Amino acid sequence: MCKHLAPLKLASLGVANKAELCAVLLTGGASKRMGCDKALLDLQGQPLWAALVGQIAPICAELWVLQSPTQHLSLPTGSPKGTDIKFFEDPQPHQGPLYGLSQITPQLTRPWTLVVSTDLPLLTTEFLSDLVRLKEPNKPVFSCHQGRINPLLALYPTDWLKQAPALWQSGRQDAMALSEQGPYNQINDRPESRGVNRLGDYQAAIRELGTSQ
Repeated sequence: MCKHLAPLKLASLGVANKAELCAVLLTGGASKRMGCDKALLDLQGQPLWAALVGQIAPICAELWVLQSPTQHLSLPTGSPKGTDIKFFEDPQPHQGPLYGLSQITPQLTRPWTLVVSTDLPLLTTEFLSDLVRLKEPNKPVFSCHQGRINPLLALYPTDWLKQAPALWQSGRQDAMALSEQGPYNQINDRPESRGVNRLGDYQAAIRELGTSQ
């Protein structure tokens, strides 16, 4: 069953917690249903991927942007300070997120890794801090929206995530395979965790974001 947590203030995350965390932002998807590169969609005057960096960076010490060779992303002026932000090029783009994760795992050296996809315009630092709050030894934490686990908005023990290469080599292509490797915690239906894959849905989310501010 999905768990629900009351909102947690970011201040309750200490420096020690941040030092344990790295993050991977997946930007290189094919975006077929969106009809354009979703990472480059405008979100309040900046590309969606850069806006997500701004939400992720406060809770992790290191952030990897996993991009396709054709994206050529670079940090804009005014990027978050205090987090080591790096770029990693997926050698075979559009093979799916599990393949991309299998390629970047050798770079991940901190105990916990936050994985975030680029289809989350409503994502907030507060939601991510709540996700981190549910971590227990050797258990990932998945977001859960309408009863469906999202392995691409999740916190993993890094050793757990390093199963990705073996899963890929066994013939699995879907990231859901990562949720099948043992027990986990999950956080329930929060609007910030709602992904969008079509342009109309993205535009509706932007309108919702505007009315909430």
